[in-house]
Amino acid sequence: MKSFLSSCLKRVKADYLEIRYEEVRVVAIHYVGKELEAIGESYEKGGGIRAKSRGGWSFICFNDLSRLRDYLELATKGAYLIKGEEIELASLPIQNEVISAQVELDPADISLEEKYLLCSHYNKILLSGKEIQTSALRYADIHTTKYFINSEGTYIEQERIDTVLGMRAIARRGDNIQSAHMGIGGVGGYGLVKGKADKAKETVRRAQDLLDTEPAKGGKYTIIVDPELSGVFAHEAFGHLSEADSL
Repeated sequence: MKSFLSSCLKRVKADYLEIRYEEVRVVAIHYVGKELEAIGESYEKGGGIRAKSRGGWSFICFNDLSRLRDYLELATKGAYLIKGEEIELASLPIQNEVISAQVELDPADISLEEKYLLCSHYNKILLSGKEIQTSALRYADIHTTKYFINSEGTYIEQERIDTVLGMRAIARRGDNIQSAHMGIGGVGGYGLVKGKADKAKETVRRAQDLLDTEPAKGGKYTIIVDPELSGVFAHEAFGHLSEADSL
């Protein structure tokens, strides 16, 4: 990949050029109750080019790597036509790094059938409680490789492997419906999601125990907040607004 990206850059003249490219492979399994809603693999790829010429900047996004040279020329022409006030870019040291993912057990080495059997086992546990009405389970492993190269000689290639598992048990007694959730994820590999039968059982127990709790009455209270949940509240209430996601 490095030689290909580098050769494409050398064919185009500009004051500055950079290419960012990413490839993602996702394996996903999704249960709702007894139904297997989804299972399979998906692939995504895409990138962006930033060009500077005569003070003008342009940006192009793409997903067809075979046409990279055409996109580089288009980005360069766009920057040239825009023009602008000449600026001098900061001088940064040249970096050449290839960063491989460090996992004890790569999910790619585990068959889809084995992943399905593990998720099916957990889902059966989630549905095993007497007052459990339904369940929800999501598994995913995501293999991401990112590439960055610029006309100044820097090249960075980074690999990342994420593995995530979420389990929810929903209990019902008459009109009283309660749910409990367990989630785990990280870059430690497939071992993160193995041996979680006890977590599934605990999720069932918590959902059923909530049926016996007394609902809180409306009002103002002094509370102790779960740190993870308070972070979610702050993110949803202020993060998205400050990022102007909806504009």
